[in-house]
Amino acid sequence: MAKDTRSGGDRGRSGFTLMSFIWRFAAALVLVLATFNPTGHSAWHLTMEAVREGTFGPLNLILLTVLAICWVIFWIATWRALDTLGVVLGG
Repeated sequence: MAKDTRSGGDRGRSGFTLMSFIWRFAAALVLVLATFNPTGHSAWHLTMEAVREGTFGPLNLILLTVLAICWVIFWIATWRALDTLGVVLGG
């Protein structure tokens, strides 16, 4: 039987557990809150403050690059999990 290369093939035998849900939810929550949250301690606020003060530098750029990479990983995982129809219906 041919291996399903689109979905990544065999992903192990454990399946989806409560612990895997908690880890995924926590990772998504950290990513969203690190990007923007109303407390003022987020990448958005740090970047806007640095731009306003003229102190935007390499550390800000590294932070934004890491966040962009994380968002791309999450978008790809969402697309693979929901496929085109799920993304269109959910959006």
